[in-house]
Amino acid sequence: MAGVPVALFVWVLNRLVYGTDVVFLLPLTLYVMAIAAVSSGVIAFFSARLAHAPAPAQPSAQRPKLIERLQPRLRGKLLYLSMQDHYVEVVTDKGSELILMRMSDAVDETAPVEGLQIHRSYWVASNAVTGTTRRDGRLILSMSDGAELPVSRNRIGAVKDAGLA
Repeated sequence: MAGVPVALFVWVLNRLVYGTDVVFLLPLTLYVMAIAAVSSGVIAFFSARLAHAPAPAQPSAQRPKLIERLQPRLRGKLLYLSMQDHYVEVVTDKGSELILMRMSDAVDETAPVEGLQIHRSYWVASNAVTGTTRRDGRLILSMSDGAELPVSRNRIGAVKDAGLA
């Protein structure tokens, strides 16, 4: 039905511009109605398909809140945190970035990643630890990116309880 006023508008416009009937009103109305019906059908078809399409998975819902603070190119699997003066270095499998915040606040934002604080300056994701070594009587954790992080003496028990040593 929307084709009728559109056809009338086009017919009047043609009369004003060309001064004569370029196309008679009845055939013009039929053409416009056919085009409107096909367009409406296509729009209705795709609208219905989109309305019933499953919602895309939201990977950010599974990521730690801390990861959302990073530049998009660095948002990957969380490996460990390192304190650098007043900044926390957040290390992922895609790189690292310094963020101005307290270590305790950064650790609070690591959920749902399982991990533990191994030193007042280091927190590690449990699945990023690849091994342990002893050097000069100190326990050192080897990380999946090749970094070696020291475990403080008062945290050795927690590291052992977590099965990392």
